[in-house]
Amino acid sequence: MELKQKGENPYAAPQSLGEGGLDPLDLDAMGAPGLGKRFFAVVVDNILVTSVTTLCFLAVMELAGDSQWIGLANAVIGICLRTVYYAVLESSGLKGTLGKRLLGLAVVDAQGQQLTFGRSAGRAVSRSLLMAFSLPGLWVVFDKRGKGIWDHIAGTRVVERSYLLMLESEQG
Repeated sequence: MELKQKGENPYAAPQSLGEGGLDPLDLDAMGAPGLGKRFFAVVVDNILVTSVTTLCFLAVMELAGDSQWIGLANAVIGICLRTVYYAVLESSGLKGTLGKRLLGLAVVDAQGQQLTFGRSAGRAVSRSLLMAFSLPGLWVVFDKRGKGIWDHIAGTRVVERSYLLMLESEQG
């Protein structure tokens, strides 16, 4: 990861994040993580959430029997579990879901700090509602900062975990 400033000699030795007038909280200076990492993090998370949702659905089906409401129950269970999964893990010390953790990503607020549960829940709910329309997921591809609509709504950002570790070591 190389951070460049305007007017700098491209062959000069790299500076630490806090030197040379670079704002260490300027998350845009680091840039967004690659779409590949974000995509595979979503795949891992979807496998985990879908597995748990399927187990819950089977339990509900066993209890409810043959009901006309079973499809709706499955949808509600899936949305609730997905929302709780994202809200709890992204506001925890992990700063992200298991998929994000596995791929070296973290979710932070605009100042680079850990999300509060309320902000994380707002991000998770907005993502769950917007993803029902499928197209908002493509927003990340076209946004110049690589932020999803839910990131704009909640004031959050997905960053490389290595950037946060470097920032913490310089501030600590």
